[in-house]
Amino acid sequence: MNMCTLIDEKNKDQLIAALLDLDIYKMPDGRQFYEATESELKNQFLLRTNYIS
Repeated sequence: MNMCTLIDEKNKDQLIAALLDLDIYKMPDGRQFYEATESELKNQFLLRTNYIS
C-alpha cells in the first residue's frame, strides 16, 4: 500500500492531527483546518511530506 492510498483512507480529523504533528497549524491562506475541505487537507499533507507527484 502506498502513501497516497493511506492518505485517502484518513478522515478529516486524522488529517488535521497529522498536519499538527508536522507543526502546521493553518492552511496557507490563513484559514483554520476545520474550514478546509478534506481534499485540501490531503493536498497540504502530501505537499508537506513530498509525496505529491
